[in-house]
Amino acid sequence: MQMTSRERVLRAMRRQSVDYVPFSPSFNALSDAQRRGKRWSFPWGAVAV
Repeated sequence: MQMTSRERVLRAMRRQSVDYVPFSPSFNALSDAQRRGKRWSFPWGAVAV
């Protein structure tokens, strides 16, 4: 199955079969001291304190 990156991401979000799982690393470069007392919203909807 050959698909474009767009098709792959859309199918993965719909929990449909894909040729391989798309992956995009995400990280917060701030230290604990810089994050303290601030909310961090993740792109997938979770919120951490």
